[in-house]
This record gives sequence, C-alpha cells and structure tokens, in this order.
Amino acid sequence: MNSGSPVRRSTKSCRSPRTEAAAFPLRARWLGAFGATVPESYGGGNWPAPGTARLSYELARGWQSPAGLVDTHLKLCRLVERHGTAEQRNARLAPMARGEKVFARA
Repeated sequence: MNSGSPVRRSTKSCRSPRTEAAAFPLRARWLGAFGATVPESYGGGNWPAPGTARLSYELARGWQSPAGLVDTHLKLCRLVERHGTAEQRNARLAPMARGEKVFARA
C-alpha cells in the first residue's frame, strides 16, 4: 500500500485528540480490520497472512497505538477460532469481526 492507502488516510484523519478515541474504531470497522483473521462464516474477511501483515505494517507506519490494539485483537480472534469451543466461536467471533467487541489490552 502506498501513502494514499485507505489505512494511511484513516489514521491521518483521526489524529485530533477530540476525535481519535471515537473515530478510529469506526474507521477500522469500515476497513474490515477487526475481522481480518476471522473466517467468512462468522462475518470476517478471512484475509491471508500477507494481507494481515500488510494491514499491521500500514497501521504502525501511520499510528502505533491503534496498530497494537488491532494486532492484539486479531491474535485473539485467531486463538478463539483455533482453540475455542463451538459455543465460544459462535458467541464471540461474529461480534469480534464486526468490531462490536474489541478484545485487546491497553
């Protein structure tokens, strides 16, 4: 992705202290960032590893703090998908993919 990519534009436009907390999750949802590693059957994008690596790279280039949040969330999505019970996958993966529930630590 170049400097004009949607990820870079989204991070640049969210940098105002007043809007960054509210604007970033909405834009990350729009980009599909929260569901990148979630299977399509749960509403995610099921992106290949190079695509999620590129997403992480572009986020980190534009704004480091949200990159850590999204990366942690994506790792936890993978863990729920691979190691969670069927009940846990059904209850958690769809809201995680939509960005309604963000599983990350600050």
